[in-house]
Amino acid sequence: MREKFAKPDDTEPELLAVMIKREQGFNPDRGNWLFLVSNGKMTKVTQRQKRGECVDCHAGYQFNNDLVFPLVVNK
Repeated sequence: MREKFAKPDDTEPELLAVMIKREQGFNPDRGNWLFLVSNGKMTKVTQRQKRGECVDCHAGYQFNNDLVFPLVVNK
């Protein structure tokens, strides 16, 4: 899950981007992932993708990390 804040000092995100690993055959060309975008409170899904901009951005990590970006910790 990734949080997107409107301003750097906000305490609640304006949206959340979520990846859900699904069963074999759900989306085989894209690692069986479902991509969702919701409002910051997770009360409404605004996008649901098996293809599209979310998958396109993650495609470079397909073979090494199963489409998952490496964890980066801000210090």
